[in-house]
Amino acid sequence: MGVILQNSANRKFRLPEGVKPSEFLQKNDPTPGEPAINEVIKMPGYPKGSIFVLDGLMANSPGFPVGVQINGMSAYQNTLAPPPYKSRNVEAIQRGATVFEKANCAQCHSGRYFTNHDVIPVSEIKSQPSRASALAKLPQTFVPPETYPGNVSVPLPSDPPVISVPLKITPERVRDLAYAISNPAGGYKVQNLIGLYLTAPYLHDGGVAASAAALLPDADGYYTVAKPDQIGLAGTWMQHIEPDPEASLRVLVDRDLREVAIATNRANPDLQAINVDGSGHEYWVDRKAGFTPQDQSDLIQFLLSIDDDPAVLPASAKVAAAN
Repeated sequence: MGVILQNSANRKFRLPEGVKPSEFLQKNDPTPGEPAINEVIKMPGYPKGSIFVLDGLMANSPGFPVGVQINGMSAYQNTLAPPPYKSRNVEAIQRGATVFEKANCAQCHSGRYFTNHDVIPVSEIKSQPSRASALAKLPQTFVPPETYPGNVSVPLPSDPPVISVPLKITPERVRDLAYAISNPAGGYKVQNLIGLYLTAPYLHDGGVAASAAALLPDADGYYTVAKPDQIGLAGTWMQHIEPDPEASLRVLVDRDLREVAIATNRANPDLQAINVDGSGHEYWVDRKAGFTPQDQSDLIQFLLSIDDDPAVLPASAKVAAAN
């Protein structure tokens, strides 16, 4: 915490040189007596965490029932959505939805938010592995998840009632994989696809990127790298160049383009220090997979078009909605 506060934007919280972080925080803590600088309550297992509350602390202000603020914030977040995508070519988007199904993208990217919420083992997804096992040490401190009933208000009474938190809403296999319990390598959760036109670069490490000028079509319609210094995270954000969503998605689905991006990222020592290379998710819509340049371009237009109320849905999504 002291390291974070060394250059705090608020000078009140900026750690002076030579001062111990613990002493400084104790002097300036806006919530003295609490185990954090926010208004929190200790969960039944504190100081140990659980799969319900990882650090054993829940944000909760005095005067509010337990969990009501967290639930309210969650309800608000569920209303957030990207601005509607302005479809430029509905026919291309419809063709792209067909390619989406033909390439089996809907096997994982299904449902209302184009994700089945599964966790895919690193050995299968083959993405840069460092983040997949990042939570592996947390379960060593976990206790059975418990909380307080919603009719209990804060400050908590001296001996509040305690209830168990059910875990059956998420399969045990998924929970164990997310926390690298059953598989030390861990895995990655299937990303939703809403708002891709706003969220480049792509993949869990953000390594899949390209500028708008990085790619050009060759004589047969497939794209090649025209500016190798503007591909990958090394050639975009690291050079203060904004990744282009369309070009970056093309790098995502074309193995030849991705090879260049990975090589560029791996040649950058700063990116290697933070484990970024853009590898994995080897599900291709390219020449070697038997798709035409038009198929690839149509798929990209479909992916870009997915907003909170998609104008075009794959056939499988329509069937699921009907059921």
